Amino acid sequence: MSTIALLNPTNRRSEKVPVEKILLKKRQREVDTEHVAHILDSYQALGDLQIQDIVLNQDYVLVDGAHRLQAA
Repeated sequence: MSTIALLNPTNRRSEKVPVEKILLKKRQREVDTEHVAHILDSYQALGDLQIQDIVLNQDYVLVDGAHRLQAA
């Protein structure tokens, strides 16, 4: 089970949650596969170091970071 860091906007602390718990809602724009590939290359070069958090709300709905989530 993969886990990723997320920023909890309620308490502004980072946590780790299973990727499977993240809920996706309709997005305003499509995920750009080239951008996801660039992020994935960056993660691999840095040894899976995730520099910027993926932001979820209290219900684990994705707020920010769709490209980072896809790369994870």
